[in-house]
Amino acid sequence: MKSAHPNENAEKSVYQLGQALYLNITNRCQNRCTFCIRDLTNEVSGVNLWLEEEPGPADVLAEVERKMESRIGEIKEFVFCGFGEPLSRLEAAIAIAEGLKKYSLPVRLNTNGLANLVYERDVVPEIAGKFDQLSVSLNAPDAEEYEKLCRSIYGLEAFPAVLDFLESCQKNEVPATATVVEREGLDVEACRTLAESRGFPLRIREYLPAGY
Repeated sequence: MKSAHPNENAEKSVYQLGQALYLNITNRCQNRCTFCIRDLTNEVSGVNLWLEEEPGPADVLAEVERKMESRIGEIKEFVFCGFGEPLSRLEAAIAIAEGLKKYSLPVRLNTNGLANLVYERDVVPEIAGKFDQLSVSLNAPDAEEYEKLCRSIYGLEAFPAVLDFLESCQKNEVPATATVVEREGLDVEACRTLAESRGFPLRIREYLPAGY
């Protein structure tokens, strides 16, 4: 069903945190992480991000342009990060990233690293050159812990797929950093050891239940 307000989803799809414009293009996600903000609220920084329908790339880019016009010099980065997994809409994410190039600003994409399972092929070559940086949610040192924390629809297949995705990023020269949300009971050092053994840069993220 169409939204009663044609621009409502476009407005929800582009929101500002600090000096970045965040792009929220889908609610779809393959995980149900125990630490996901969606279990607590529909809002981030006072913006309701739950989409009634997925905005088209043209709508997202038009909203970006509208916001950029009123924030000249203020925005330093674009980040694909919202209530869902951006690569659930692979073609849309690529189209939007290509449209952002005119601003000559870095474009980062936050992903759960499961796109290859979603599309049943290695999609990393398709996104190579489209994004300046990928942040890939590792979140655990092994498949069992990942399943406990992230509750993926792919079960124990998910964690190896994340590792494969990161390795494909290395192979295809796509800049990617593995990330871990620091939680009580999680062996962060084991995650660090795993990342170092694979040659993945690692960033430890603070758990922020009220936003990010």
